[in-house]
Amino acid sequence: MKFLVDAITRFRRRQDGSMAIEFVIMVPLFVAMISGVVDLSRIYVDQANYYSVARDTARIVARHGMSDTSAETYATRRLAELTDAEAEIDVTSSKDNVTVSISAPVSVLAKFGFLDFLQGTSLSATVVHSLEPV
Repeated sequence: MKFLVDAITRFRRRQDGSMAIEFVIMVPLFVAMISGVVDLSRIYVDQANYYSVARDTARIVARHGMSDTSAETYATRRLAELTDAEAEIDVTSSKDNVTVSISAPVSVLAKFGFLDFLQGTSLSATVVHSLEPV
């Protein structure tokens, strides 16, 4: 019995492999953290791209450069150059204003899936521009 107690005591005092165990425990945490940062960065960049495309499209339509339907095609083409996610684009003109709305679900934009708690949330940009006189 004393031999067994001595063996257990020696085993508990050994430091062999302690770094490997720490590595195995910490690597998944770091990978998850980096993946979350990449997803958040992508969402931030896509938000900026949506706003930029909506602003440019609204400006062109407000200056009577294109119709609402051709503006939607223009915005779709511009977004395809900037991001690979599909977005819903809506261009509406009234008597005084033009409104461009671009939206997409966050789940489509986050590729690693660490932002699953944002299910049902959408990323959107809406720009309202006054029509210029003809």
